[in-house]
Amino acid sequence: MVGRRNPKLIFLRGTSFMLRMYNQAILHLFAPYSNYLCNNR
Repeated sequence: MVGRRNPKLIFLRGTSFMLRMYNQAILHLFAPYSNYLCNNR
């Protein structure tokens, strides 16, 4: 096991990266929409 990478650690790191990118995309998509709703309330 020494010298090998832990696949679970790589999987967790990859999923955290994907979730971060997904959250950034949602923020970029919904920020103008939320600003539009707040301005026209």
